[in-house]
Order: sequence, then C-alpha cells, then structure tokens
Amino acid sequence: MNNLSSNFEKEYFLLKVMNFFILYTVLVLFSIPLQGGIEWALTFDHYNHEYPQFSPIFANWIAYQKRDESGFWQIYKVTWGEPEIALTTEYYEHCYPQWSPDTYWIAYQRDDATGYLQIYKIPSSGGVEIVLTSDSFPHYKPQWSPNGSEIAYHKFDSTSYSQIYKIPSDGGIENSTIHCISTIFHSPSRRNRMGAHF
Repeated sequence: MNNLSSNFEKEYFLLKVMNFFILYTVLVLFSIPLQGGIEWALTFDHYNHEYPQFSPIFANWIAYQKRDESGFWQIYKVTWGEPEIALTTEYYEHCYPQWSPDTYWIAYQRDDATGYLQIYKIPSSGGVEIVLTSDSFPHYKPQWSPNGSEIAYHKFDSTSYSQIYKIPSDGGIENSTIHCISTIFHSPSRRNRMGAHF
C-alpha cells in the first residue's frame, strides 16, 4: 500500500469515469498510472464528482466539484486512502476549482445573491469563502497566474461578448485585456503596420 501511495503521488493522473448502477448513473474519480494499468477509485458514493485538479505541489490532494446531498455543486478535496473533505457548503453552485501555485487557495466560479456567477476563493485547508468579483455580469473558469498574484477568467460584459479579465488574487479592480487590445489596434502606426481595420 505504501508503494502504491508513493506511485500515486508521482505518476498518477485523473480520469472522470462513469459508473452504471441499476437505477442511476454517477461520476466518480479514478486514477491510473501514466504508463497504463489498473484504475484506482478515489471516491465511492452515489453522487456526481467532476473536474478533478491535482494540487501543484507534491500532487497529494485533488480538488473537484461534487453535487452532494445539498443538491448543489460544492468544492471538495480528497487524497489517497482518506475520506472526502467538503470545502464549501452554501446553497449555490460552486464549479471549476483551481489550485493556487502555492496550494494555499482554491479559486472557482460561484453564483450568489447577485444572481450572477462570480469568482471566489477559499483556503485549501478550509475556511470562509472570499468573493473577488461582484458586478452584474457572469464570470467563468478562473486560472491563477504562475506567481499566484492574479487570477484570469472570462466574463460576458457590456460588449455582449466573452472577454478576458484578470483581478488581483487578493481582490481589487478588474482589468480587461480588451483595453490593451484596443490601444494596440487603434494606434495609427500599429493599425497600418498590422493591416487591421476597425
């Protein structure tokens, strides 16, 4: 078992596997060696588990979303041979967890009292959810910068299109990359040189 645990930390990746039961279907987490071999189940109950993400350091924890008894997607984590741990419990949809590079935080999208999807984060050890965005537009699929100082995501904003935004991971003012693109392409010298017409 110790050898399996060591191999799991170093060599395993996650598969989303569908198990068929008599009256229903659930998604559970499995791992499999990179070189192929026997699958190992990491979750076992009768709820759907999706979007597994290894922790970036040591890969000894996996964060994922689970539609549990609350009826909502919640953020969970699990490690080899241990029970699942729920990180969120509020009656909102929590989806697409992403570890911070130092593993201390997990960011995700969540709907809330604003009626829109917002970007949240929570300590990976458990604690209080922290909201990072709060306007009246939906925000999707956060991704951490390599140094953990910023979080990027896409947002359907007032342009009526999905735009790329970023925000400091400690919270603050959103910045849209569309402003950078607009500055580049509307500069006369750049516009002529790049053949763009706006």
